[in-house]
Amino acid sequence: MNNKGFTLIELIVVMSVFMLIVAVAIAIFLSIISSQRRILAQEQMLSQVSYAMEYMSKGLRMAQKDEDGVCLVHTDSNGEVTQSFPGYMYLYTRPDSQTSVYKGIKFINASNNAACQEFFLDDGDTGNNTIKELKDSTSNNDASLLTADKYNINYFRYSINGGSGLSSEGIYGASEDNTLQPRITIIMGFELPGDETQPEIRIQTTVSQRNLNASQ
Repeated sequence: MNNKGFTLIELIVVMSVFMLIVAVAIAIFLSIISSQRRILAQEQMLSQVSYAMEYMSKGLRMAQKDEDGVCLVHTDSNGEVTQSFPGYMYLYTRPDSQTSVYKGIKFINASNNAACQEFFLDDGDTGNNTIKELKDSTSNNDASLLTADKYNINYFRYSINGGSGLSSEGIYGASEDNTLQPRITIIMGFELPGDETQPEIRIQTTVSQRNLNASQ
């Protein structure tokens, strides 16, 4: 008669409180894991964007004049040269018919064995826009990625000497005969993955040609 125990109601209440605590703990744990994954994905994209900007800036600073107009050329759909620009330092490429914006820039990189180099925005097979690089080639099949195709670059433009970079204005590039020191501005817009509530992030940097472009 003196033995004490728990009633069924007390056991049910205790079990309910215990399950509630476990459920809350699991929800908090899953939220932490999700936040860590999102932060990691954001750090990876920011790292890629920073690398791409630094890589392009370094190459653009080392541009040299295309004496014979071999690299800085416009080609048709068959790869035939339709116009060349001897004496130019930079050349806008890949005009977008819908946005009237040039999506690429071409130049000769003096620090890379005088390679004919091009940076451009490309619509990837995954549906994401990526930044790619071409060296001594006009075929997109030879292009290499500067940003992973799992990330989307929403906006990518160049501006030469403060120009708008619009194809509708017929701007081709910067000639060494220009009295202005060639100055390139890169503008890039992207969204961080895993957080659709955040607005688009835009970053830009401006670099000038390392070798002085002064007339003698």
